[in-house]
Amino acid sequence: NIIVLSAAALADVDYFEKIKQVAVENDTKIYLAGGATGAYSLLQTASFMSATPIDVTITSKKSPKFIARTPFYREGLMDITKPERVFTGTAKKIIESFPYVFNVILSTSLASAGIEDTKFNIDATPNFLGDDYRIQVEGDDVQLDLSILSQDY
Repeated sequence: NIIVLSAAALADVDYFEKIKQVAVENDTKIYLAGGATGAYSLLQTASFMSATPIDVTITSKKSPKFIARTPFYREGLMDITKPERVFTGTAKKIIESFPYVFNVILSTSLASAGIEDTKFNIDATPNFLGDDYRIQVEGDDVQLDLSILSQDY
């Protein structure tokens, strides 16, 4: 069996598909360490409990300074006084753009709805330092609302 310590190693979709194929061919399991997300068992349980596919939305707060290093930056963003949404899309779309920055999104989506069906938002938030992720899961008879926050000072 293989234990992957960072989801960033799986951000290359072609590589990920190849190691999945090799694992199946060799009756080997791939385990992803919890890392920053840590709630894999809850996410997987929600998926198993729902008769229909679960709906997963991740919203991340980022500082305007972080957004300035991305294609989502726009003039005036450094002067905002309240949060503004700068990205809405799928986990797959953001992972393809920033695979090593958004490994929390990759690992969360792999443990839940998958990268194509996990929705992802980025909110530029004034005077915010650190990382903040809110993971919302809804399915038949199950709801989760998880928050992960790390602040830089």
